[in-house]
Amino acid sequence: MLSLALANGDDVEIAVEGPDEEQKCDELLALFSKNYDFR
Repeated sequence: MLSLALANGDDVEIAVEGPDEEQKCDELLALFSKNYDFR
């Protein structure tokens, strides 16, 4: 979180374009939710 300059309560928006964009968004969401305790 520190390298991203995020503080508790900050919003993060991720956009992905391409044929498998929904899958990639789900993977990124899982990464942030699991490894960085974002909800």
